[in-house]
Amino acid sequence: SQETNIRYFKVFSNNIERSRAAPQSDYEHEQASSNKSDFYLPPLRQKV
Repeated sequence: SQETNIRYFKVFSNNIERSRAAPQSDYEHEQASSNKSDFYLPPLRQKV
């Protein structure tokens, strides 16, 4: 399990470096995730 922790930490640090290098791409990623939630939420509202 320690190997997976190290692997996750490497990926996490890489993500931090990417967000520092390109904050705009991080912003785009946030918009994409919000669009996904908007895409999935309406059907749930219709069920209720």
